Amino acid sequence: VVTNPVAATVYNAKTGDVLGKTPLALTDGKGPMSIQLELRGRVSVTRELSYPESDITTTLDLALTETPRVALASKPLGARVMWLEENRLLGSTPMTWEVPDGLAKPVTLRFEKEGHQSRAERLSVQDLEDERAVAVKLRAEPGAH
Repeated sequence: VVTNPVAATVYNAKTGDVLGKTPLALTDGKGPMSIQLELRGRVSVTRELSYPESDITTTLDLALTETPRVALASKPLGARVMWLEENRLLGSTPMTWEVPDGLAKPVTLRFEKEGHQSRAERLSVQDLEDERAVAVKLRAEPGAH
């Protein structure tokens, strides 16, 4: 198993056991096997392997794509960013959000800062894949200085 970049961790996808890091030779398998490859900052990949009946060598060569990142900014700076569907605080602006592996649904992010009206932004799957930058302007609450 060869990956670009190298040093991806190879797991048995059914058991979760670590098989090693790429490049990796898997030699003692019998029958089909599912493996998962993971590398920080890259999209995880799962592949089914079948071992040949003879001593033929087969190479699985994979290019691991980068995990999408979305730049998040606000005016004023320092707004908290909440991922509403997961009820999770992502951080404060300015920041770069590394989109979770396998996310295949739109997300709603809420930007909030004390003394300002919060604002929600909906991002489509295409926005996430295209690494669309999001910049919002938060209005001061009435009566706030």
